[in-house]
Amino acid sequence: MSVKDTNNSVVVMDNTMVKAKFGKLTDIESRFIFFAISQIKYVDTEFKTFRFSVGRLLKELDMPGKNYTFLFGVLKNMVERTIAFPDEKGFTIFPWFSMLRVEKKEMIGIRFNDMLKPYLLELRKNFTKAELSLILQMKNHTRRIYLMCKQYLNMGGFEKDINALRTELELGDIYKQYKYLARDILIPARDEINKLADLRCSFEPVRVGRSYSLLSFKVWPAPTSNKSIGKNAGASGKNTPAQNKQIEEKRRKADAEHQEQLAKDSQMALDLVMKDWDKKCKELEPYLVRKSEQWEHCLDTINGALGGAASFDTWFVITELFFDDRRNAYILTPNNLSAKVIHDNYLNFIAEVLTKNKIGFVTIKIVTPDIKNQFVNAVSDESTGEEDIAAEDLDQQPSLFAEAEQTTLF
Repeated sequence: MSVKDTNNSVVVMDNTMVKAKFGKLTDIESRFIFFAISQIKYVDTEFKTFRFSVGRLLKELDMPGKNYTFLFGVLKNMVERTIAFPDEKGFTIFPWFSMLRVEKKEMIGIRFNDMLKPYLLELRKNFTKAELSLILQMKNHTRRIYLMCKQYLNMGGFEKDINALRTELELGDIYKQYKYLARDILIPARDEINKLADLRCSFEPVRVGRSYSLLSFKVWPAPTSNKSIGKNAGASGKNTPAQNKQIEEKRRKADAEHQEQLAKDSQMALDLVMKDWDKKCKELEPYLVRKSEQWEHCLDTINGALGGAASFDTWFVITELFFDDRRNAYILTPNNLSAKVIHDNYLNFIAEVLTKNKIGFVTIKIVTPDIKNQFVNAVSDESTGEEDIAAEDLDQQPSLFAEAEQTTLF
């Protein structure tokens, strides 16, 4: 049975194990762990000693060209690998395996540590189940994130503390900054899951104070699955080219319908905002000076810099620029979500855009229409709680324009 023939093999583990620290496993070691777990049967009440030929293991672990010596080195290390289960008072560490047996360099025997019985045997509730064939196609960190998503599939999503995620993925001292964690781990894992798996996922960082502390994951079933027509597959259990084409067409159709519904929902939300937008802007005019024409030029610059990306339509179409009598700039957004996203991701960008369009400012604040209450109640700028960026800090920010014009700021 090769990797391609493991369609009926599943990995089942207690949800506590999904959140455990697997140790710093190599990709091959991780593949072996999941392959070994898939050999456990639903009716097993005790761990058995699994015996595999060297040839089969090399094939299962996708190690073409390797030999017994290489495989033995991998499995010898596996006996020394541990898994840690954190709890409120500390954590408990167990070895993954209790025994490794080699027979004439042809057969390998291995047995799980009995201390792992509660997490792998006789599971009736609070467990996560996934197809081995999917897991083996994924990269190391993707496998762990996929199982997290699989665990919460029926709930539609979950929140994850970023430091807890880094701990579970055994990242150590690397990727402490969110932007690098997202670039090298989260985004590649999301893309790989959405390409290969039986579910779809997305994530957004949640800022607490001045830094990102949480990740909000959304999880939903994939539009279609190969199983939908699997009963019509040939005797070999594989789909014909015509059936694969049918599957792909169904997937594209379902994805298109999903995107169409998202577009309708977005337009409905946009219409609701636009209905009262001008009125809300005018309510600020007794307190602030509206700069619609100048902001239109800025929006053209933003749209051009973003290359017409969807982020422009999502976050910048409904915005307005105001100034107070001290040359403080206010970017008005329709709601707290828009204000948060623009502040967290585009504040420095907007500062450069204003500079490029020769619009002087002292500070920039990203605000919502509720700011009117601060003027009505004569609340000072210092008590607004809004973070801002000062003009003199611009030269410390990474440039978004190769040849931004230098201007004298007021």
